[in-house]
Order: sequence, then C-alpha cells, then structure tokens
Amino acid sequence: MSARAASLGFLVAFEAKLAWRRLAGERRRIAIAALLIFWLGLHAAAFHGLAGLRTEAFSRMPMAAVGLATLFAAFAMLATAFGLAAHGLFERRDLDLVFGAPVPARTVWAARAIAIASTSAAFPAYFGLPFAHAAAWHGEARLLAAYPALAAVAILSSALALLATLALVRLAGPRRARVLAQVLGALVGAVVFLAFQAHSFLPEAWRAASGTWMDSPSGKAWVGDASPLWSLSRALVGDPLPLAGLVATAAAAFALAVRIAGARTRKVRSRRSR
Repeated sequence: MSARAASLGFLVAFEAKLAWRRLAGERRRIAIAALLIFWLGLHAAAFHGLAGLRTEAFSRMPMAAVGLATLFAAFAMLATAFGLAAHGLFERRDLDLVFGAPVPARTVWAARAIAIASTSAAFPAYFGLPFAHAAAWHGEARLLAAYPALAAVAILSSALALLATLALVRLAGPRRARVLAQVLGALVGAVVFLAFQAHSFLPEAWRAASGTWMDSPSGKAWVGDASPLWSLSRALVGDPLPLAGLVATAAAAFALAVRIAGARTRKVRSRRSR
C-alpha cells in the first residue's frame, strides 16, 4: 500500500465516495442538478426574506428565538450520528479489513469519524447555510460563523456517537451493540421531537404559568439571552467565546474518540497475532 493510499485524505475521500454512492445511486447527475437547483432556490428565498434586515433589529432578536431551533438541529445531528456510527461499525462488515490493514488504526477511525460528521451535518448545512449567506450579504457577516459552528457540532456528535457505540460493544457485545446503538439514536431523535412539541400539548393554565415564569427574574436566568442554554446559538451567530469553546470541545472529543477506537483496534490486532 502506498503512502498516499494510507493517508487520512485518501481514506476521507474514499468514505465520501461510498456515501455519495449510497445517496445518489446510479442517477448521480440528476441528483446533483436537482440538489443544486433547489439550493439556489433556497438562496433566492433567503435573500428575499432577509432583504429588510437591519443590524439593530437583528441585535434585538431574542436568543431563544434561534436557540431552540439550534438545539433541535444539534440533537438531530447527534441522532443521525448514532445511526451512522452503527452502520460504520457493523453494517459495512469491513471491521476484519480494518483490524488487519497495514494502516494506523487512528487514521482509519479518524476517517470514519469525519465521514460520520460530514453526513450528519449535510441536512442542516444544506438548509441553513443559504440564510447565513444572505445575512452576510445584508451586513451580518458574523453569521458566517455558522460554518465552523456546524462543523464543530458535527464533529462533536460524531465523537459522542462513536464513543457511545464502542462502549456498548464493550458492555453488551457486538451483536447487541448494533441494535442498541440504532435504538439509542432513534430514542434521541424521538425524545427531542416530543420535547419540542410538549408545550403545545400542555393545558392552557400550564402554558400561562410557564409564560409568567419565563418573564420572571428566575425564568430569565434560565431562558434569557444570557442563559448558558443558548451558548450554542451564540456560537452560531459569531460570539467569539462560545464559538472558541465549542471548537475546542469538539476537537478534544474527536481526539479522545479516535484514540480510544485506535487503542481498541490495537488490542484486537495483538490478540489475533498471537
């Protein structure tokens, strides 16, 4: 195997090719054209919708208005990452090749983690970035921080999913871990969806009480603009400290996941070589 074939870039490109083949099938040109046309349409809608954007109006927008949507997208990415981690570990049936390949284990798992992150970020990036582009065009260039923020959330989701799936393998064995990882991803998605819909199912008195509480000082400490709950949203709109913290956390989680997965692979290799 050449040095180029063993590199991280080569493996990431190979993972991207496999993902594209699964997504587009045999009609890749039609899929590319359709996705591109629709994405341009999203840009047109975003530029038109944000044509009257003013910096003052944007600054006065409650952080909770984008905070809940951001959290929903983040948890949706996490749920997707669980399914992709289960697929990458079990359904592709190439772990024997991974364990026996003359390639550093960390390089293989880093490529897998990047592939999981890229795929889980595809949907929110496809629909969200046109609005960031439109906002930047209309004077809110800080919303281009959506690029590193989305990348960091995707990397963090990938690392958490990979770590959780490896933990399930260690605790329950490969066969059960495959099912448990898929169930866990589905549960994350279902719980998040139901949590965001819960307010509409509450009795009128409870909704009124929750509104009163949110207007109180204690409620504002939890859901006001300064609440830690909206740190992810502040990173998304370009607040330097939350963005730096998010990127650092994602990088640390990614390094930890790759290190643990690589160590696990080395143990398997050493047992098989005896």
